[in-house]
Amino acid sequence: RDGRSDWSSDVCSSDLLILRTRARRQFTLGAERHRLVSEVAVIDNGPGIPDTLQETLFYPMVSGRAEGSGLGLSIAQSILHQHQGLIECDSRPGHTEFRLLIPMVINFTGEAS
Repeated sequence: RDGRSDWSSDVCSSDLLILRTRARRQFTLGAERHRLVSEVAVIDNGPGIPDTLQETLFYPMVSGRAEGSGLGLSIAQSILHQHQGLIECDSRPGHTEFRLLIPMVINFTGEAS
């Protein structure tokens, strides 16, 4: 018997948080084409974000939790915009994904920073 099948069933029946990174080449953010963009995706298998919140999710003081301040996503979006980046959200029951995209600058030595 394969132990992996047991592990897979345990993961599917519990909370799951995935952090995925990748580099994107020749990627357009807004109207500007960037040579190299870093993408960080945070994915979970929770209940999803209600449709009523999805349009205003990044506004200050908007939260789906009673104890939430509603500032976290607004601050994250502001920081990414200051660096010509972008934050996106795709949510449905069982799958919510936030993607953070930020241009990487190539310095004179050819190294990404």
